Amino acid sequence: MKMASWLFLMVPALVSIASADQILITEVDSLRNDLPINDPSRPLLTLRLADLIFYDAPGPQQKKRAMALYEEALTGAGTTAAIPAGMQRSKIQFQIARLASDLGQTDKSKVLWLELLSQNDLPDLQREAALRLAEMAEKVGSQSTITEAKQYYTRAIELCSSGDVCSYAHYRRAWLMKNEGEIEAAISEMKMALWDSKKQVKEEALRDLVLFLSLRTDDGRESLIFIEELAAKLSRLTLLTDLAEAYYSNGNKTAGTYILDYANQKS
Repeated sequence: MKMASWLFLMVPALVSIASADQILITEVDSLRNDLPINDPSRPLLTLRLADLIFYDAPGPQQKKRAMALYEEALTGAGTTAAIPAGMQRSKIQFQIARLASDLGQTDKSKVLWLELLSQNDLPDLQREAALRLAEMAEKVGSQSTITEAKQYYTRAIELCSSGDVCSYAHYRRAWLMKNEGEIEAAISEMKMALWDSKKQVKEEALRDLVLFLSLRTDDGRESLIFIEELAAKLSRLTLLTDLAEAYYSNGNKTAGTYILDYANQKS
């Protein structure tokens, strides 16, 4: 089938899905507006409407409306319904924090991320809050906020058992340490970032690890031992020459020559 024909068949389906979402949003909005402001069932509809708008891939104006609805659901807005508490409250705060971040409301989002980090009912939200706070602190880039960023990444690692989140946090910590001249600590962190949740090597982390190893002011022997084991595990002997070239690029000809000679002998 030609591409144009395929697109022609798909477009009506996409339009129908989009229309169905908008119809549901309109219906829930209308039902909510028909209720008195103090009706105890109104907060539930408000929360449902906020979710519908949030997950409809909205633009800035829709995001602002979704955030306002979440905040109304969080406070009860004058109804006789119980104000959300515990896990329900944290889940609503999580949505507000995400929207505030998307809208560039940094101060507002930070307050919410800190509160989410302090709760203990939902570890997944704690971990996400730690990551968000780390990224915010890293973005500021001052000496004090870099220290904060490393601490928040460490907290995220404590809250994750394994997998991609842990790898990401180790990866960001490694770069922060490298930029501060803590080469050995950075190498250790980058080694922790090497594997994804499927036990596959992360190419970006592997490339950066070779770079970090080449920043050592040694003869290359220690780095070679590790890379040779890794090269055998990955069936990728070119990692030896990659390491030699990295040493050469950083001006360490002694280490580069030693590793290159060894690689030539192996081949």
